[in-house]
Amino acid sequence: MVDRFDLIIIPTRQCNLRCRYCPVEKSDARLGAAAAVKAVSSHLAAGGRTVRLTGGEPLLAWETVEEVVRTMAGHDTPEPAELEICTNGLLLGKKELAFLRRPWITLVISLDGEVETCLENRLGRKSVDKYLKLTDIINKTREKHRYFITQTVFAGSARGAAENFFYLWGLGIRNFNILPVYYGIWRRKDLNDLKKDLFSIASFLKPNIIDNKARLRNIERKGLIPLFGLAACLDADGRFYFTNAVLLKRLGKLRNALHMADRFEDIEENLPRFLEGHAGVDIIRGRFSAAVNRSNARVDAVLTDFVGEFEKTPPRAGRRGAAKRPERLELHLSYRCTNDCIFCSESRRLRRFRSREVETQEAWRVLLRHREAGGSHVNFTGGEPTLHPGFITLLGGARDLGLRTYVGTNGVMMGREEFARQAAPLIDELSLSIHGPDGAVHDACTRTAGSFAGIVRAGELALALHPSILLMANMVVTRLNDDHVVDTLRLCAGLGVRQMLVSNPSPEGRAGDRYRELVIPFRRWKKIAAEAARAADELGVTLRFFGLPACVLGGARTRSNDLFFDPRVTVERARLGGGRVGLSTIITRYPRRGRRKVRACGGCTYNDLCGGIFRDHVKIYKDQDIEPVREEG
Repeated sequence: MVDRFDLIIIPTRQCNLRCRYCPVEKSDARLGAAAAVKAVSSHLAAGGRTVRLTGGEPLLAWETVEEVVRTMAGHDTPEPAELEICTNGLLLGKKELAFLRRPWITLVISLDGEVETCLENRLGRKSVDKYLKLTDIINKTREKHRYFITQTVFAGSARGAAENFFYLWGLGIRNFNILPVYYGIWRRKDLNDLKKDLFSIASFLKPNIIDNKARLRNIERKGLIPLFGLAACLDADGRFYFTNAVLLKRLGKLRNALHMADRFEDIEENLPRFLEGHAGVDIIRGRFSAAVNRSNARVDAVLTDFVGEFEKTPPRAGRRGAAKRPERLELHLSYRCTNDCIFCSESRRLRRFRSREVETQEAWRVLLRHREAGGSHVNFTGGEPTLHPGFITLLGGARDLGLRTYVGTNGVMMGREEFARQAAPLIDELSLSIHGPDGAVHDACTRTAGSFAGIVRAGELALALHPSILLMANMVVTRLNDDHVVDTLRLCAGLGVRQMLVSNPSPEGRAGDRYRELVIPFRRWKKIAAEAARAADELGVTLRFFGLPACVLGGARTRSNDLFFDPRVTVERARLGGGRVGLSTIITRYPRRGRRKVRACGGCTYNDLCGGIFRDHVKIYKDQDIEPVREEG
C-alpha cells in the first residue's frame, strides 16, 4: 500500500538566500544522513519510486544528499527510482554536478528571469556576480542533466511573467515550472497581468511541447495544497508529516496536527487520513487571513486556466477578419542600430524610442493576433531587428505559428557564426542592406567602419547554414553611390542574392533632413535603371525598383516594386496620447506613402498602378523628366 505516495526529505531548513516572497520557516534544524538513508531505503523497499529533496537549501547538507544518492543508486527496484532535488543552484559546483549526473536524477533549479527580476526578488541588489554564476551553472546543467527551471512569478515584479519567460527561453532553457507566489496578496491588476502573461507563455510553449522540444512541469503534477504537495515528508526535525507544507512559517504549533509518524514503519496505519488530505488543507487555510486565502484561490485559478490551455484545440488561423486584414506583417522590433546611414528614414524614431524597446511578449502577442486574423508572413525590421534580445525566440515562435519569416539586416549579428547558426535556419527570406561593391563605398554610406565586411559575411554564412534561404538585397541609391549600382548588383549575385531592390531614398528621418544633398535627378535614374536591368538579366537576378515612378524606369518599368506591392500591416512604437507609449497598427494597401501625382501623370497608362513621386522630390525638381507612359492595348 505504501507505494501510493512520494517521499519528501528536508535535509535542512537553512538557506543561503532570503527570497522576499518565500513563506518557508528557516531554522538551524538539520536531518542526519543516517535518518535520511533509512527513510529512503524503507520507501524503496516498500515499493516507492520517487524521492524529493527540498528545503531550505538541501545542498547545504551535501553529505546527506550524497548518501541519499548512493543509497538509491545501490537499491534494486522493479522500476527505476526517481530523485528530484529542488535547489537555488548556487552550490552546484563542478564536483556536485558531476556526482549528480545520473539519468534518474532531476535538478529543479530556481531562476526567475532577467537579472533585474532576480536581483530584486532573490539575490539582492548587489549580487550581479551571483546571477552570472547561476546562469553559467544552468547552462552546464541543461546540457548534461535532467532538469526543470522554476520561474517564480512575483506580483509587481520588475518584469512580467511572459517577458521573463522569453528571456529564459533565449538562454536555451526548455524545461519549465511556472510558479506564482502564494501566501501573499495579489491585486486585481496583478492577477489580470498574470493571466495575460500566462496565456502568452502557453501559446508559445504549446507547439514546442507537442513537438517534444520543451516540457512544462505544471501539466505533469497537480496538488491539493497551493505550492506544496501531499507526500510523506521527513522534516529536518526527524519526524514524518502529511505534507511539506509543514515548512510554512505561519503554522507554529499547529504543525503538530500534520504529524503522521515518527518512524517510516508507522506511516501505514495513518495512510487513509494521509491520502484523503483534506484535514491538512483545512489546517493550513486556518492559519492565514481570509484575504490571503482568497488571493491563493484566485492565483490558483489563473494557474489552473494556464494548464488548461494545453488541453485546448489550437484556434484555426483566419477566423477573424481574414478577408480584410493583409497577410503581411511588418513588425518594427528594435529601435537600435549599429550603423549610422546617411539616408536612414528611421533615425528620429530610433532616437525617440531607443529606451523603449518592444518587449518580447508584446511582439509575441502581435504575431498571435496576426496569425489568428489570417496572416501568413512577417517582416522583422527596425532599427536592426537582430539586436533585439528576443529576436531568435520570436523567429522560432513565428515559425511555430506557420508564418513565413523575412528579416532585413545590416549584418552585425548575422555575420557572427554562433548567432547565425541559431537564426539562419528559422529565416525564409533574408535581405542584406548593402550599398556599395566594396568597403570604401558601403562604409561611407553607413558611416560605420567595417560594416561592409559584416554584411558580406552575413550573406555567406546564411547560405552556408541554410542553403534554401531566399537571399535578397536592398541598395539605397544616393549621390554617394549612384555610380556603383551595377557593380553592387554583380557583388550581390556573387554572394547568391536572387532578388535585389534598388531604392530611391525615402524622405523621412535623416534622409528627409538632407534630401536635397542625397537625391539624384530622374534623368540619372533613367540611365541607372537601364544599365541595372541589363546586368540583372545577365546575372539571373530578379530586380525591383522602389520609390520611383514607372515613367522614369523606361523599359524597366515592369520591374517597379509598385507592381508587386503587397498590402501590409505595420506595427511600430508610437506615442498614443496622454503621455503613453505603445504599439500602433497601420494598414497600408497601396504604395503611396509620402508620394503624390503631378499634372504630367495625367493619361499615363500606369497611373492606377504607380505610386507617384516623393513629395520632397517634387519640391526640388518639380515635374522635371516626368513623361506619361502611353501604351496601346
